[in-house]
Amino acid sequence: MITSSEQRIQDLTRAGSWGTETLHGLLAKHARERPAELALKDQPNRAELTGDAPLSLSWEELDRASEALAVALQELGVQAGDPLLVQLPNVVELPAIYYAASKLGAIVSPIPVQYSSHELQMMATALGAGTVISMECLRDTRLAEQARAALPGLRVVAFGSELQLDIRPGSRRCRR
Repeated sequence: MITSSEQRIQDLTRAGSWGTETLHGLLAKHARERPAELALKDQPNRAELTGDAPLSLSWEELDRASEALAVALQELGVQAGDPLLVQLPNVVELPAIYYAASKLGAIVSPIPVQYSSHELQMMATALGAGTVISMECLRDTRLAEQARAALPGLRVVAFGSELQLDIRPGSRRCRR
């Protein structure tokens, strides 16, 4: 999905405002240059939100996790240009999904976790989304279950069941 005209892109590129670096390219650079340094750290109250202990990821771990997520999304049929509805709280999985989507060329459309079923339906329809990424649970709300009920024709994949953060060395690589 291109949201700017070709002329505007050319003008911004000439002005130096629009570069050629990608989000996942910047991640790969940091993973090479400072692999063990802290990249992401969950907020201390993650356990209250998701029931899981807070996570911290180095740049190398974040790169591996986003690569594994890109593979998982690719295996689900997500392709370049596909809009992804992402309904996640502020946890390390959120930026990992942005990097994974960048690796695939998919488009992240963030959706607030507070959105009702009706609002989810409106956003999915407006964006032509085929996939929703969510958490299995958020506090007492079965977030993924709510999305599945609201969007029966869409793929709803959830951290905590279908998706995991995989930071092991040697994980599979996505096909670009």
